Amino acid sequence: MTWKKLLKSKPFLFLLVVILVIFTYFFAREAKRQYRIAVEIHALEEEIGELETANRELSDLIAYFQTEGFQEKELRRKLNLQKPGEHTVVLPQSQVTQESNAGENLAVATNEEKNWKKWWNYFFKNK
Repeated sequence: MTWKKLLKSKPFLFLLVVILVIFTYFFAREAKRQYRIAVEIHALEEEIGELETANRELSDLIAYFQTEGFQEKELRRKLNLQKPGEHTVVLPQSQVTQESNAGENLAVATNEEKNWKKWWNYFFKNK
């Protein structure tokens, strides 16, 4: 058989189409795999950025906790320590503030209706 006849024969063309389909399939599969890898790399890079930001914030927080001002503030707050010559003043709460808060709480509690009663009034009360 000559080359011209071989190239024009139906079995050869069929074999050529099959080979082309196989190559297309493998190329598409590899392209899909590359895309998934690129998406995963992008997600991991974003996660790295977030973790670096969190790490930086934690480092700043550690540096703040190690400052003398923070330590002094915590000693004063937790252990009630004072500097020499410093006096603590405790102010009594005013009774007017307590009474007004109690009155507001009572007013709110008396004005509230039960939920089922609100619905009953909504549907069946004369308008």
